[in-house]
Amino acid sequence: MRGRSVVGPLILILLGAVFLINNVRPDLNLFTFIANYWPFLLIAVGVLRLMEVLAYAASSKPLPRQGMSGGEVFLIILLVIIGTGIYEVRRHVRFPFRIGPHAVEVFGESFDYPVTQDKAIGEKSRILFDNLRGNIRVTGGDTAEIRISGRKTIRAYNKADADKANAQCPVEVTMDGDRVFVRTNQERVPADRQVSADLEVTVPRGASIEGRGRSGDFDITGIGGGVNIISDNAGVRLNKIGGDVKVDVKRSDIVRAVDVTGVVEVTGRGNDLELENIRGTVSVNGSFGGNLEFKNLAKTFHFESRNTDLRVERLPGRITMDLAALSGVNLVGPVTLTTNRKT
Repeated sequence: MRGRSVVGPLILILLGAVFLINNVRPDLNLFTFIANYWPFLLIAVGVLRLMEVLAYAASSKPLPRQGMSGGEVFLIILLVIIGTGIYEVRRHVRFPFRIGPHAVEVFGESFDYPVTQDKAIGEKSRILFDNLRGNIRVTGGDTAEIRISGRKTIRAYNKADADKANAQCPVEVTMDGDRVFVRTNQERVPADRQVSADLEVTVPRGASIEGRGRSGDFDITGIGGGVNIISDNAGVRLNKIGGDVKVDVKRSDIVRAVDVTGVVEVTGRGNDLELENIRGTVSVNGSFGGNLEFKNLAKTFHFESRNTDLRVERLPGRITMDLAALSGVNLVGPVTLTTNRKT
């Protein structure tokens, strides 16, 4: 009688441990880790089977006639399909909905409504975008007004409900001194109708930008003032910023800042992080599990995470980091690196 293999139970134990860690420590970003390193499961299966064969040989028991059972073959095929799928999702796909109480995000129908707004504002206005869901693209230009175009997308079960939701959440531009508030008012809409607003905005080049949201990307270019982004889930892309930059994200697929005159501070959790051509000091504090790249940083650079503390006086060259390695070219010291990981 052929003894049962321990491969299946051990894989179940491993998968259970992974899900448990994800529940207890969501800051570890296990999805990215699994997406990149799932092939180690196949290596582990092979090593375990080899150890079983060696154990049979050492105990003078007859070797199993069948190398792998049908169930084990099915399990390996399933691992390959799931692992490859997770990797491709990690690289290319952003989930269009979340599993939660708002089931209309999955089952509702989409209705689009145009958005247009124009209002004269000061050249050095401080502009706040309050958009719970949706993408915002801001461009600085030679203008004395804020110009907004784009669309609202409302998911509802029928057009009548969507029309009602559209009336409940107008895009508003209000002013208080040099403060300009752009609100999408999505919180006014009942939970069974999901609203997002994708906006294209042109503002005076000397303006400062503050963005707040729950989900949706921020893409900001050519702003002479500072930029402050606070979001639960956002990709942030900044280019040619004349002031200080602060980015605080709970989850992000990418944070990129290029050609920034002021100080750059990034906190939170995410995947890819790219900082290049920064004239002010740079500090990163959080957990970023993708590809990290830092180039041409004119002043002090400080990177701090749960496992790594890196300080560099100046970085005219480049530092690249990922979950497995750190490399640097043309660093100006003193340079200090503290890590509790063995590599």
